[in-house]
Amino acid sequence: MTVEQTKSNKKKILSAVDGINLETKNQIQESNIKNSMVNNVDNQNSDYDKNTSYSNRIRVKTIYELAKDHNPQLFLPHDEFETASDYENRISRQVLLMKDIVLLSSKKMDIKKAERLQIAKQKELEKQSKIESLMAESMVTVELKPDAIGRYNIEEQTFPIVVNGASYQVLIPKEEARAFKENFESAKIEGLKQLKANNNIKINVKKAHIRTRPNGSILGIASKGHEFKHLKFEDEWHKIVYKGQVAYTHQNNALVNLVGLSDEYEYMDLVIIHPKTGSVFSLNSMKNLVPAPLDLASRKLLESGKADGPN
Repeated sequence: MTVEQTKSNKKKILSAVDGINLETKNQIQESNIKNSMVNNVDNQNSDYDKNTSYSNRIRVKTIYELAKDHNPQLFLPHDEFETASDYENRISRQVLLMKDIVLLSSKKMDIKKAERLQIAKQKELEKQSKIESLMAESMVTVELKPDAIGRYNIEEQTFPIVVNGASYQVLIPKEEARAFKENFESAKIEGLKQLKANNNIKINVKKAHIRTRPNGSILGIASKGHEFKHLKFEDEWHKIVYKGQVAYTHQNNALVNLVGLSDEYEYMDLVIIHPKTGSVFSLNSMKNLVPAPLDLASRKLLESGKADGPN
């Protein structure tokens, strides 16, 4: 083989390597950075500190070096016993091998990413299950006394009652109403209480409006993955804490996640016992009695399932 042919083949090698670099540049860079199989520790004495268990230098192998390690014979230099066509064929096989390694590395990274996501999801489910179990274990029966009673509505046959600072409504037949009000301080309330849940919302759309109130002016814009403390539902809106202030975002924008338990209790299944007749009546929370009607814009947004965010 002449000197000119050798030079020509060297150029072809460089051209082939450049070709794969251009074709798979992004994959190679990602593989070089993320794939743990390419980590190689240099243990030379000059680079090793005996006072620590860590290497002072970690070098990431290139795709070319990985391919060469996999098939050293394929990457031997050209010699006098190899024809130009054989050498060119070997260069082509080098390129194909490097492409295969890039593809294999990408597949391995995809598999590892899927495994990490599955593990994280499983851990989150286990955490929520544990919180729900603790919440259920915190449930106990409770006996309370009414704080105050309001004016009887004879048309609806109801009393407004305050219990533990919360407003309720109780349906009392008019034949029992007078005796009930005269003796309400001795009425007994029974029910259940359990620790309140602490919830967050996680934005699950690309962009979401954060508003001052339902359908109110825009305070800001949140991106997918952003999380905020969830206070409660108000119709189709999440009431949240946004940058230290109360704000709202539409329920189409986010999902609620259980993240812990509060040190406060919530009361449920409360009934009040008539102090004279022994009749039992359910207490209905005032906030659940008359939900605010959805305006037309809110209704259309809710029914469409679309996000409330910038176009």
